[in-house]
Amino acid sequence: MKLRKIDSHSQLADVVRGIDRKTVNNALSGRHNPKINTLEAIAAALDCPLWVMFLVGKKEKDLDSPYRERLVKMVEAYLQCDDEGRHHVESMASAFAAKAKPNGRG
Repeated sequence: MKLRKIDSHSQLADVVRGIDRKTVNNALSGRHNPKINTLEAIAAALDCPLWVMFLVGKKEKDLDSPYRERLVKMVEAYLQCDDEGRHHVESMASAFAAKAKPNGRG
């Protein structure tokens, strides 16, 4: 929401299309478990793939353009890989993650 300069749930509810304000507010406040179409509408209003909203612990700058677009393209490419290609990507990602951690430990 911050990346889109939306300051409140109410303000976001104003830009979500096809879902009434009360449903959006209930979903955002956690009063009810939202339906997938509600989450999809919220993601669309934020111009963000739904799965990106579930990334935990990401910095705002990592989810802004062009980083978000790069992440989306990487995931889309991964999903198009066959099993061998996915295994190769996962092996490379594991190696890079281990290298990025101090002393190779988490």
